[in-house]
Amino acid sequence: MIHDILAQLDNGISTLQTLLYVDIVQPFFYRFGLMGYDEDTYDALYWVIIGVLEIVVTYAALRPLEALRPVEAWHDRKAVRADVIYTWIAKLGIINIAFFFMLQPLFDHWQSLMAIYDVPNIDLDSIWPGVTDRAVVSFLIYLVVLDFFDYWYHRWQHRFGVWWELHAVHHCGRMTATTFSTT
Repeated sequence: MIHDILAQLDNGISTLQTLLYVDIVQPFFYRFGLMGYDEDTYDALYWVIIGVLEIVVTYAALRPLEALRPVEAWHDRKAVRADVIYTWIAKLGIINIAFFFMLQPLFDHWQSLMAIYDVPNIDLDSIWPGVTDRAVVSFLIYLVVLDFFDYWYHRWQHRFGVWWELHAVHHCGRMTATTFSTT
């Protein structure tokens, strides 16, 4: 039963993804000559929709509880505006999307140079044959690698001006429906 519900939810998200992409994103990309980002953007749109759903579900679940028993008394709800903006930026991956658009041409250029000069890509199976045949092993490898990069991503958020100002909300000590869900 849960499998069926999750499959229907996934189908619904995929349908919404396709509709948004075909009716909004693709015409926009075509108009501004960004069709080189076509396929990657379609894939990313799925996670943007998931981010919106995550915010909506978190808010729907936690906001009534916060109204009944707030951790802190807020005399001015405008005080948490930065928290709300940060949550949207973090959950929708807006910074990640910006980095993608800024860095993807550079990565494409490097990959072209690697192909021209016959520099091989890193292929874990050629280094350690059969290592990715087991799903648990693949998961653990990705977990360690992604955790490593997430650690440095978080450290860099503490070092760079505007990035820190956005990220500082995460460390502000406020407990609201929005800051609870940010990382």
